[in-house]
Amino acid sequence: MKTKITVDSNNVTVERDDPITGERETTVYFAPHNGGYVRIRDSAQRFPQVCDGLQSTGNALSVSSAVELAAVIRRELRRCVSIERRVLGE
Repeated sequence: MKTKITVDSNNVTVERDDPITGERETTVYFAPHNGGYVRIRDSAQRFPQVCDGLQSTGNALSVSSAVELAAVIRRELRRCVSIERRVLGE
């Protein structure tokens, strides 16, 4: 199934298939309205920061405003998919 990106107020929701398991996964990204670090809403409600390539380690992503969030998530999702394809040999 294709990746679906939904944008509303301060949230960007990404629905996509896991490249290894094939299971559908949903991730909600958000940032403060006036800018700051990009975070995810995880099941434990810990709100960890998101790094380059939508990874959990590396340089933390930040935005100058919530308006910029969707563009940053799209850019980093492309980077993430590119890395996955190289690693999986596609």
